[in-house]
Parts: sequence; C-alpha cells; structure tokens
Amino acid sequence: MAGRGILLQQDGVTIGAVSFAYDDPGRTTGIYIMRNPDKLAGLGRGEVSGAIA
Repeated sequence: MAGRGILLQQDGVTIGAVSFAYDDPGRTTGIYIMRNPDKLAGLGRGEVSGAIA
C-alpha cells in the first residue's frame, strides 16, 4: 500500500512533514515526523493532492 503524508507549511515554507507506513492489510505500522530543514528542502515542489488551506 502506498504511503500517505502531510506537509506542514508556514508562510509558504515547508516546516515539517508527517508520513505514515502501512502493512498489507492496511494497518498503520509507523508514523514518521521530519523537521530537519536540510531534508525538507526538496519537499513541496511537486503536485499536492488534497491540500487543505
């Protein structure tokens, strides 16, 4: 199953990301939170589906 996630933005800048991992039956097996600005630099440049304003 594909992962799902949320980008956290403030004033148009990505400040965090939360992603979820699932097993084959679809149960959540992990929740990952990233706040490292160096690793976040490449996020938020692609298409975003289901954006919440």
